[in-house]
Amino acid sequence: PATLVAVTGTNGKTSTTDFLRQLWALAALPAACLGTLGVVTAADITGPSLTTPDPVELAAALTTLARAGVGRVALEASSHGLDQCRLDGLRLSAGAFTNLTRDHLDYHGSMDAYRDAKLRLFQEVLPPRSPVVASTALDADSLAALHYIAHRRRHDVRLVGEDGDAIRLLRTTPQPGGQVLSIEVEGAIREVPIALPGRFQADNALVAAALAQVT
Repeated sequence: PATLVAVTGTNGKTSTTDFLRQLWALAALPAACLGTLGVVTAADITGPSLTTPDPVELAAALTTLARAGVGRVALEASSHGLDQCRLDGLRLSAGAFTNLTRDHLDYHGSMDAYRDAKLRLFQEVLPPRSPVVASTALDADSLAALHYIAHRRRHDVRLVGEDGDAIRLLRTTPQPGGQVLSIEVEGAIREVPIALPGRFQADNALVAAALAQVT
């Protein structure tokens, strides 16, 4: 598919990629997401249910989607997959970093190594001068490292969340059926209801929305 977007982070990858798929679909753009839930798309297509499949399975799934007319795919980029170069060779259009918390230290050995594996998406896999979306829920060390990489590779970093510059979250209001997000985008304030509880889902939705803006 012509447009491939990769999302990394400890939590939120599955939700964010599926939210992005839904936003594309609402714009009448044939789309899919690929990761923990397998391949999710309007077409009758199945695929591997790994966060980041091995390169052979990944290439096969993407080829099948392209042949079915799917032009946009949101991919989950796990630390294992990035460390093992499973996404290398893909021509990505944009990338995102949701958050980083303690996980997979049995594999990576330390938080620094875990962070470096995630950052490899932006340092080596994503082409220079690409759009990058990050949540302000990202810890300070990871955000500083991301900005350093972005400066060197001329990425266009867009932040979302309470201190966001692309989409600023002003407040969240819990509702019986979910929550209402009050957001500021390009100087305009909007009230956006989402049928999902939880502050973390607000962050995921905003990352997906910012990715939809640039793709």
